[in-house]
Amino acid sequence: MSQQQRTRFITDLWLHEVGFTPHTVDGQPTRHWLLWLDKDLGLELSFGREKPQPWYFCYLRTRGDHSPSRFINLRDLSFKHEVIMLVQALTGRRWNAAQRATCRV
Repeated sequence: MSQQQRTRFITDLWLHEVGFTPHTVDGQPTRHWLLWLDKDLGLELSFGREKPQPWYFCYLRTRGDHSPSRFINLRDLSFKHEVIMLVQALTGRRWNAAQRATCRV
């Protein structure tokens, strides 16, 4: 896989750089990444697998504990632009590089 292809994929480093907050969930083998879209609605990603290409589980969630009733499994994501387009669709606003690091989309 070329460097250009690798940079299109979601990574933990990229999620951190754009304002997602890492946290752990009991019983889960990988870290979860959370971006609050407003005060009660968040987008949560967790690593799925590396091959044949890396992908992340993607959930829409509400505030509160980490119970299944607070999550909707949206889809699996592999590419950065998929995250950006999903955030734009959910918020109705363009992806703003200046605001993303503060978790305000």
